[in-house]
Amino acid sequence: MCHRWVSKLRACFQGTDLLLYLRVVPRRPRHLLGDGTFHLTARGVARSEIFLDEHDYRAFLGLFRDAVDRFAWRTRAFCLMPNHFHLVVSAARIELSAGMHRLNCLYAMRFNKRYKRSGHLFQNRFDARIVEGDRHAQAVARYVVDNPVRAGLCQDWRHWPWSGLGGL
Repeated sequence: MCHRWVSKLRACFQGTDLLLYLRVVPRRPRHLLGDGTFHLTARGVARSEIFLDEHDYRAFLGLFRDAVDRFAWRTRAFCLMPNHFHLVVSAARIELSAGMHRLNCLYAMRFNKRYKRSGHLFQNRFDARIVEGDRHAQAVARYVVDNPVRAGLCQDWRHWPWSGLGGL
């Protein structure tokens, strides 16, 4: 199974960009990160869906836009998948943590209220990986927007309504 996954990624990235993106970048404690560009991810508990319909996707994007404005983020790429999301943003580290806390907290509260549920929506704290340089940023952005293609949700990333490059 892993071999098929790597083969699909190689086909998408034609080899070199994939290797650049998949290089091992261990997660550093957030307090050691500086300002910069970050690849952010969060996944539903036990890989459960966090977006059940179009209304959920739109609500999250509204909260994401609010975080971009409120915390002075610059959006590079984003992709919302049924059970997780990817965001690539440039931000000051302190604004990054505050913004992600607000975004995930407000969305989880909204989701739980709408579906009359309680408890955690997200599996763990959000993951933040530093993006180092223009070439790495291009590879990360491509990886992010190609997520629905790799998952078989669409043929071309431009056909997935919940992803994009650049601003919202």
